[in-house]
Amino acid sequence: EQVDLVVPISEETLHVAGLRERLPDSCRLFCMSQADLLALHDKLSFIQKVEAIGLPAPKTLAFDNPEAVAFAETEAYIVKPQLSSAGHGLAIQQAGDPLPPVDSPSIVQAYLPGEELSSFSIAHDGRVIGTVIYRGLIISGSVAVCFEVLPAPDPAILDWIERFVAAVNFSGSIAFDFRRDADGQALPIECNPRTTSGIHFVNPDDLALAVTNPEADN
Repeated sequence: EQVDLVVPISEETLHVAGLRERLPDSCRLFCMSQADLLALHDKLSFIQKVEAIGLPAPKTLAFDNPEAVAFAETEAYIVKPQLSSAGHGLAIQQAGDPLPPVDSPSIVQAYLPGEELSSFSIAHDGRVIGTVIYRGLIISGSVAVCFEVLPAPDPAILDWIERFVAAVNFSGSIAFDFRRDADGQALPIECNPRTTSGIHFVNPDDLALAVTNPEADN
């Protein structure tokens, strides 16, 4: 079909990434390798990578880590599967609550009481081309279905994103969810290494240029 560019759109990205070794040299795939994407989608390995880079992150432990029991005794926490989306399997627990039963590899993460913010970025070779920061206005179950963009996003969040993208030399679409801790600092709770609802806030012309010519200066 003489396809020049394959652009995965949403959660199928993790599967489409597996095409990389099967595509001809003339066809570019607009995402990272499948192994790289899975490592970021995994909520435990993502936080471990953040910590290895030296960026701030909430306390996060594997569910079967003995330290998780002690942590849950003294801190409010959440439990969620390492590989999940749309809030599936999320449980919010108070300090002292026993760890709930789980049926898949999961994490125990410090519960952050502040507002939740989301980001969507397009990057190329570790350089952020553009970012939008937005938040949910209407929540249905565990996911937001109506959003608003922040015209003046927190510079600390933008700096965090740029430093992470540079450290992992990311290319493609990448999104993060942040929550503010009790001191107001925004910390990343998970990564979605794909397109998210934030794409609707990107100017179509800018989006087209970023995807088709990511090496352009503007």
